Amino acid sequence: MPPAAVEVVCGGPDIDAVEAAVRLADRSLAITTVGSDGRSRFGLLDTVREYGRVELRASGEEQAIAERHLAYWTAVATAAFEQRHEDRDEQADALEREVGELRLALDRAHAIDSGVELALAGRLGWFWIHHTHLTEGRRLLDRALSGTGGDELDRARCLCAAGTLASMQGGSTDAFESIEAGLAVLRRRGELVEECAALDDYGWAMFFQNDNAGAMVAFERAVQLADQSGIPGLIRRANTGLCQVIVANGDVDRGRDLAQQLLRISGGDLWTSHLAHHFVADCALFAGDPGAALPSYRVALELAQRMGNAVETAIEIQGVAMAAAGSGAAELGIRLNAAAEAAFVAIGFDFDVPWWSALLERYLGPARLALGDEAGAIDREGRTLSLNEAVSEALERSRA
Repeated sequence: MPPAAVEVVCGGPDIDAVEAAVRLADRSLAITTVGSDGRSRFGLLDTVREYGRVELRASGEEQAIAERHLAYWTAVATAAFEQRHEDRDEQADALEREVGELRLALDRAHAIDSGVELALAGRLGWFWIHHTHLTEGRRLLDRALSGTGGDELDRARCLCAAGTLASMQGGSTDAFESIEAGLAVLRRRGELVEECAALDDYGWAMFFQNDNAGAMVAFERAVQLADQSGIPGLIRRANTGLCQVIVANGDVDRGRDLAQQLLRISGGDLWTSHLAHHFVADCALFAGDPGAALPSYRVALELAQRMGNAVETAIEIQGVAMAAAGSGAAELGIRLNAAAEAAFVAIGFDFDVPWWSALLERYLGPARLALGDEAGAIDREGRTLSLNEAVSEALERSRA
């Protein structure tokens, strides 16, 4: 845990918990590390942790410490939730570093108070979507929703997030019903900002299920609400979703123009900027110019990886694969596409959108024919690559 958490959870009027942790580290009974953010953290050896748990239970303070731990991490999740529209990437990265503590907090909430569990899960739904914790996120949201306590707003947040995650794993009817049930609560309570965010997720859910008409309706309404809210982050995200459907419908000129607008207003937001580059590349593929698409897909891939979104990273690898194959690098295209498909399976992402599949066949079909009998072996080799290995290969081998 970071020092601040150690102090709040373990400290007291006469206890300097951080100083105690430092002394334990000096005696090799605790572990100190420095994370990628430059901040220090404390951890315990397994034997010391178990000894502490036994002593804590014997002292009668185990429940109190569990409640303090839960309260601290609920406050952390709440702060990130409230800042997610304007500081999405940094907040998601911060939560990712503490995912183990958040998981423990949810387990404790499940044992202590179903209402608190529902509230905490509802504030983490956006994070599980953004960083593609699809299977775990669904499991924890479903567990929270199985309880009977909690505020209806927290339940609505959980319903919307659970439905979105389910749609990314192949669900449709049940997923949409879950989102719509959550949206009904948000509308009734006049939660304009949260309705906008949920509609954005709903648009993507319908897009991934090949309902472009429904996605268009959701995104257009999200754009209206975002404009009413005046929140730049919501405005960017809603227009980004709208651009996706425009491109998917083959309206290349309008899609390209909106993508360029998104690049101008992205403000460093990785979701907006990576997808804007992606849309520019899609338009180039539609126009039959894979050479023009390749640089934009490469940039989109770099940004998706920085964002920590495994689904979008794998999709960008497919983009590079198509552009590379269309530019004459048949072996690289087949290899990278295989790696992306393997990543989808590992993530638990069900992705079968006809217009994207048509593009894949348009550019990878001729590559397979050109490679002949070698294509199968290349495909199998590509499926052995990890996602990070595939990213490195895509960026290194597709250089002009």
